[in-house]
Amino acid sequence: MDLAYSWHRSMPASWWSGDRGLLMEQLQTVQLTHVLMQEQYTFLYEVLLEGLLCGSTGVPVENITSYVYHLRKAETSRHNNVLEKEFKALQKFSELFQLLPCREAEKPSNQPKNRKPGILPADSCRPILMSSLNADGSPGYINAVFASTYTQEDRLIVTQLPFLTTLVDFWALVWDYTCTSVVVLNQLQELDKTYVEFWPTQGEAAYGRFHVHLISEEPGVSFTAWTLALTNRQQPKKSALEVRFWQLKDWPMKQHLPPQPATIISLLGKVETHHRQGQDGHILVTCWDGASRSGIFCAATFLCEQIQSEGLVDVSQAVRMLKRRRRQLIKDVEQYGLCYKLVLSYLNSFETYGNFK
Repeated sequence: MDLAYSWHRSMPASWWSGDRGLLMEQLQTVQLTHVLMQEQYTFLYEVLLEGLLCGSTGVPVENITSYVYHLRKAETSRHNNVLEKEFKALQKFSELFQLLPCREAEKPSNQPKNRKPGILPADSCRPILMSSLNADGSPGYINAVFASTYTQEDRLIVTQLPFLTTLVDFWALVWDYTCTSVVVLNQLQELDKTYVEFWPTQGEAAYGRFHVHLISEEPGVSFTAWTLALTNRQQPKKSALEVRFWQLKDWPMKQHLPPQPATIISLLGKVETHHRQGQDGHILVTCWDGASRSGIFCAATFLCEQIQSEGLVDVSQAVRMLKRRRRQLIKDVEQYGLCYKLVLSYLNSFETYGNFK
């Protein structure tokens, strides 16, 4: 189990209170049986650094409207921009994860599979492909990382849009990890010719050993949904995997942020409803480079679950957890500020905030 996730979820709230002396005292009282492994020692230092750099960042849901108002007023101040200070602190913390090795991604045979050389999956948090093997029989590579939501470790998988040469790898990822939901955050026609259609919008299509059949299409104003059936001809006895695709339509490539935060929340609601209806499996989130847009959807997922579970909003914690896996997720203070707008949009979809207390 990922220590960053499990320890964050199991430690009492006082660990994240921002009281440095208390944090040091509590670190010293951790039972020795909990720190026998080198990895656990390393994580304890991460916890300490996180507390020192980021402090206490959680806001009770009933206070979030006034807190966001305070943030907006502070944005005009050169010396008291709280958003900027929060983001700089978590960026400093995320520098730790530049050190994670990406040996598989850097292999000469895999470098052409990466859209941006600076956005690579660390070896410790990437999914390996069992249905698309290398020539030597070893597991295949795809530029993708796991990401956790507030309540579920590794629930999300984040990947770049596929090349023509990696279409089989993309569908192997969907098949191997039972990705029953795929969220596509770009319109392909806005991108260059290296971005190709990778699912059938009518009829059926074959991608190497994988066969994809369109079951239904549901056009919408802000996004379109497709239901697909995926089979693997090398595993004929396995039942078809039903996959739901959602493609966002109203976020032009030229715009840095989505024009309507409510659309992201609406899309997330559709995905969550799909999974509550019994569609277990991972949620695959993809955008042009596997980072620039995907982080926004992932952060929204984390924050909505946190509100439902704890009645708390901690945007800094949500982004820190994402950056443990891919530090390019939520890449600037503008996207960080958008996370607060997503929270307000989510809460505004309910009559009262009392549901989350």
